[in-house]
Formats: sequence, structure tokens, C-alpha cells
Amino acid sequence: MGSVGQWKDFPSLLSEITNLPALIYDRLGHGKSFKLNHKRRLSFMEEEASLYLPQLLQNLNISHSLILVGHSDGGTISLLTGVFSGLPLEGIISMAAHTYVEEITILGIKEAVQAFQNGRLRSSLEKYHSENTESMFYAWADTWLSPDMRNFDIRKLMSHIRVPCLAIQGKYDQYGSVNQVFSITDAVSENGMPILLDNCGHIPHIQAK
Repeated sequence: MGSVGQWKDFPSLLSEITNLPALIYDRLGHGKSFKLNHKRRLSFMEEEASLYLPQLLQNLNISHSLILVGHSDGGTISLLTGVFSGLPLEGIISMAAHTYVEEITILGIKEAVQAFQNGRLRSSLEKYHSENTESMFYAWADTWLSPDMRNFDIRKLMSHIRVPCLAIQGKYDQYGSVNQVFSITDAVSENGMPILLDNCGHIPHIQAK
């Protein structure tokens, strides 16, 4: 459900602190991007990692080494980019990423659907996604709640990541347990560093700022 606007000033602060340039973009259907007019495939994160992100970088003539930073589905896409893309990566920072589906994931999304339908969540998302709000939300919710999505499990792929990986998650993330973090860092061995944040839910870059 993310967008550039929801990251607030975090990207600029991170860029300033690290003295590195930053590229921030809205994926198709999110924020100020074009509306998603087709049903999202269950393989959408693999497609983002192996096709669309490399194509975006090529279109922008960006060929230097990269550190990927992603949140939630974007975090998973960052990890899968490290597996599939062949891009010149120096590191990956994933926040609240999912490598497999847990019961807490399903329950959290069902609660989000209820909050969206009663208007509370819809109104807060409309500030960032405008006319994309409904199509974006249900593309996210319907995909993750699909019975076939229960089989989503990329834990075995994490060992193919060859760059340092910082995996961050709030201890009170409503969409995943801390096991998600360790499924990443344990697989990448000495290249993995887990960070679990107290008093933090699903949005560590905002809630633990």
C-alpha cells in the first residue's frame, strides 16, 4: 500500500546521512503512477525484480552499483532483485518484507480490508494514492488473500543473495512474525544482519524514526 509520499522525508534523510544519491519511485498503480488496469499476477514481485526495476534503471541510464531499500512488498522485491536480476548490487535493506505467508499475514490483511471498507483506511490512503486508491488497495489485498498465494515461499531463494543484507522489522508488525527476518538473515549467512525494533509495527522507517 506504499507510495513515495508515505515515505515522507526518510529517503532524503537517508541520502544525506550516507552521502549517496537516491532514486525513489512509485510502482505501477501506486501513488502518482499510472493506474493498474489489469489483475495483478501472483508472480508480480518476481516480475518487478527481474523485469521492471532493471528496465526502469536502463531507461534512466543508471548502471552504477546500487544499494536497494524496500518496504513490505518493496522489501520482498528488493530481495528478489538480489536473486534474479543480475544488477550490480552492493547491498540490500529490506523492511517488513515477506518471504512466506503466515497466518498473521492473512489475519492482518483481512483486518485491513475491514478498515478500508468502513472508510478509515480508505481516507488515509486517498491522500497519497488519489484516484489509484481503490484499485491499488484491492490489487494488494486480493493478491495476498488468494488461496494460491498461500503457496508463496521464497525462503530457499534467499541463499542466492551474495551481497550484505540488512533485514529490519518491528516486533509488533501486524502482517508478519520476526521469523520473516531470520528467514532472510540466516539464509545469507555472514552477509545478513537482523534488526528487530521495539514498540514498532509494520512501518519501521516512520514508526521508529
